[in-house]
Amino acid sequence: MPTYKTKYGTFRVTINIDTKINQNTRIQARKGQLLSVGGKNTCVFLNIPDSGDIAHLTNLKTKDGGCELTGKKISGEDTIGMVNLAFTILKKIAPNIKYIKLEDKSDIGCVLDNGNTVGISMIVYEILFHQESYYEKRFGAYLINETMRNLYEKSKDGFLDKPPDSFTFNNDDLEVIFRPIYNESETWKDFFNRIKEMPNLCQKLYPWYRNAMKLIFNNVSFERQDWIIDLENNPKVYNVEYTEINGQYGGKRRKTRKQIQYKYDVYNSDNYYEILNPDELKALKYL
Repeated sequence: MPTYKTKYGTFRVTINIDTKINQNTRIQARKGQLLSVGGKNTCVFLNIPDSGDIAHLTNLKTKDGGCELTGKKISGEDTIGMVNLAFTILKKIAPNIKYIKLEDKSDIGCVLDNGNTVGISMIVYEILFHQESYYEKRFGAYLINETMRNLYEKSKDGFLDKPPDSFTFNNDDLEVIFRPIYNESETWKDFFNRIKEMPNLCQKLYPWYRNAMKLIFNNVSFERQDWIIDLENNPKVYNVEYTEINGQYGGKRRKTRKQIQYKYDVYNSDNYYEILNPDELKALKYL
């Protein structure tokens, strides 16, 4: 099981064969490969079919730590680098793959005053407060459905509209908290910028955020949609330079090092999150 040393950290990489069983013959056959990157924990997981040109990003998780073999905390640019390392290896072992598909299934969990745990779509949260999703901003992801994609891009102009006076927060306490800020805000974008670091924000958003999304996006919901990342024609996806270290990392066996050079094109962007930055995690009371 090789490890890969990069400027972002040292990661364990595992590549396994993905198989399926024919229901009639009961013969097991190969259908693709499974690629994982991380440390003690798997933090990036890709399902790579042998046929077609689309692989699936089924997991990206850094919240629990353990993504890097020396104990380094992976966040911000290091998370982006870790994912691009996975993409770099993918392109080497499966040159047929041109795109990465991902599904909007991740929720921000929060506890309401009554003790119930509810979820807000991670992508919806990012769109409300940043006007684009994490994968959109960091990896150039776009909605697979062309009609939805065109509506999405056009409707984002709604963040620059003045919020209507008739909007309600569906709760008397929230009216007291939000109404003064709301009335002072020139645009929806301005309003969300003003409230994004409030404590326990998830609790405060849950009663009304979908109504806000409907107004901004003209009654079209962009939750639970499929997104895609272009691996070839995309300045936000880059090859990562790494040194492959064969053998058990941290053991007493002599290790053989093989230097592999790739063109390295840094995508210059500011740090955002682990998947969310610490201030926002604190505000959300993230579980």
